[in-house]
Amino acid sequence: MRYFLPEILLLHAAYTDMRTRDISGVILIIFGALGVICTVFGRAVGVTDACFGAAIGLIMIFISIMTRGELGMGDGMLIAVTGLFLGIRDNIALLSGALLLSAVFSVVLLITGRKLKQEYPFVPFLLLTYSAMFMGGMFG
Repeated sequence: MRYFLPEILLLHAAYTDMRTRDISGVILIIFGALGVICTVFGRAVGVTDACFGAAIGLIMIFISIMTRGELGMGDGMLIAVTGLFLGIRDNIALLSGALLLSAVFSVVLLITGRKLKQEYPFVPFLLLTYSAMFMGGMFG
C-alpha cells in the first residue's frame, strides 16, 4: 500500500503539472497526512528515515525561496511528501533518476534545436522514474 499511494499522487501531480504548471496544495496535504499515517502505523519506513526523506524536499523548498522560484516550490513539497513514504534512500534515488531523465530530455531538445528557455514540468520525470523503480522492484 505504501508504494501505491505515491504512484497515485505522482499520477495526479504529473497530470496537473503538465496542464496548469501547478501542484494542488490540498492533494499534497492529504497525501502528506497519509504518509505520516503509513510511517507511524505501517512501520514500513522508520520515523527517522521518513523525516530525512522529507528533508530532501524541504531543502528543495529552501532553494526555491533562495532562487526566487527558479526551482518550483511545488516540486519541493512533492518530494517532501514522497520522502514520507519512501525514506531517504529511495527518495534520493527517485530525485536522482528524475534529474537524469530531465537532463536527457534537455540534451534531446538541444540536439533537435528546440527552445530551452521555456519551462518544462518536472513531475512527469518523477512519475516515470517512480514507475520504473516500482516495476523494477527497486524499493527496499
